[in-house]
Amino acid sequence: MEPHENIDKMYFRFNDMEGLGQEYSLGEKNRKILNALPKEWEPKSSAIEESKNLNSMPIDSLINSLTSFELKLKYKLQDEEAKGKRSIAFKASSKRRKDSRKPHFNNFQITWDDCNSDGEVEEEYEEAQMAFMALGNNEVSSSCDSCDDSCDSDNDNDDVESFIFKMHECLKESYAKNKELKIKINTLLSANSKLVHENNSLTKKMTF
Repeated sequence: MEPHENIDKMYFRFNDMEGLGQEYSLGEKNRKILNALPKEWEPKSSAIEESKNLNSMPIDSLINSLTSFELKLKYKLQDEEAKGKRSIAFKASSKRRKDSRKPHFNNFQITWDDCNSDGEVEEEYEEAQMAFMALGNNEVSSSCDSCDDSCDSDNDNDDVESFIFKMHECLKESYAKNKELKIKINTLLSANSKLVHENNSLTKKMTF
């Protein structure tokens, strides 16, 4: 697998090489694909080898599994970058309001974990954040901006506890919306993956 090459492109190139005349068994094809993966994919590759029979596992199933894992890695990286930006934004906001806070609230920091009041596991939270990154944060940002504007306008009259409660409710609402977007994203990704593999199969047939 070449640098900056995704799974679908690698598989398409693999089909081109196969068309040169060399015949491989199903097990050999699956192993060649796994061996071509980058070093950081070793845990995933080892898990597949241990849990699946590569001699009978359909190549499409292997590619689908690798594509799903690739997307999770991509969105996890984007999510980590977004968390860093959110942390900087919250710190800047906290500094602006520091003078108006009560002493025992000076070190208070709101995080996205506060939104997880229903006990959802961390994995589900991360997947919801992946969906958030996939669509972009336009909808969620507009919701939070609206809430933040309301909080700013009332901040002179409300005490600190009221302000924090409003921000907390805003973040919970955004988190719930992210969960809905995650479901839509997973459906679209699944359909896209199937279409890509169908296209690869048709392209391969047309070359013969």
